Amino acid sequence: MATYDIDEARLVVPEGWEDRTLNTLSYPEKDGTLKVVMTRQQVRGRPLGKILDDLLVDMRRRLAGFELVSRDEALVDGQPAFVVALRYRDESALLEQRTIWMMVGKKCVTVGVISSESKAPQAEATFAKIRSTISRRDRDADEAPAIEAASLPSATQQN
Repeated sequence: MATYDIDEARLVVPEGWEDRTLNTLSYPEKDGTLKVVMTRQQVRGRPLGKILDDLLVDMRRRLAGFELVSRDEALVDGQPAFVVALRYRDESALLEQRTIWMMVGKKCVTVGVISSESKAPQAEATFAKIRSTISRRDRDADEAPAIEAASLPSATQQN
């Protein structure tokens, strides 16, 4: 049996189960969407670029108005990563998504910000903060000190 850790607990799961977790942090506002979304998936021998390519093909097929805005190579902790920006429609709303794709051990991990157009300035600031502070953390690493929460800039602070 393997252990599975979350911030609040540790539990035992049967061997062979795959971590395909999706975590969402939502910023509660009435006038638009602003979320931080994190995913994990097993690599199964595929390179990071191939995993990303496959998901982009799937998103193009599933999401109305899908548009790949940019796909850039980057480094996280000196290791290859990708930074991707895209747009798509969810019902009547146009959503923008910015995501970092990286390998952590045998998993592909993504961390991204999804926003409506009205929240684009806050989303851009939030993603910039994530991108400047993100680091890989090995599952078995010692507990790292907590990072102080960042305040979300208001629309008036953006100007």
